[in-house]
Amino acid sequence: MELAKQFVDVGIFTNRLDELRAFYGERIRLPYEELLPVGGGVRQYRYGLLGSVLKVNHSRDPLPARIAGGYRMLSISDPRTPMPLTMQDPDGNDIELVPTGLRGINQIEIHIGVTDESAFEHFYAGALQAERLAANRYKLGESVISFNQDPAAACAPNAPSVRATDVIASMRASSSGAVGD
Repeated sequence: MELAKQFVDVGIFTNRLDELRAFYGERIRLPYEELLPVGGGVRQYRYGLLGSVLKVNHSRDPLPARIAGGYRMLSISDPRTPMPLTMQDPDGNDIELVPTGLRGINQIEIHIGVTDESAFEHFYAGALQAERLAANRYKLGESVISFNQDPAAACAPNAPSVRATDVIASMRASSSGAVGD
């Protein structure tokens, strides 16, 4: 598959804007790129992520707790990091800084919890034509995507056609489940 760009972007929702901006901009040292108003009471703060974009979506309305499934961890290649360093952002998202090249990560790896590994294998190998690195691990452009079955994950209902706004609305949730702390 020909990609518009060789990198996969990552988007998260939060009610803790100041804490997340300090974490990603100051602690992780991702370069701030721009602010985009996306509508519906959401502003998107964009950070450079080695070609990808980390999209921190700040919601003015309280967010519900995120259900199981979806992002499990974001691994970021960092030449300044001598050994893997795992931490959590203020919303409880797992972040790992890894030395460049460790586990074949030269950019980012997005770890996902899924309900059906074989369906994801079929999607990444067949529909996206991603390069298979190992079981449940694919390279899409320069980004690595890995996934494992999450017993607590809920399967989204099948529908013949879903509007993009409905998909985005379903992602409006926070890892922490706490609002405005």
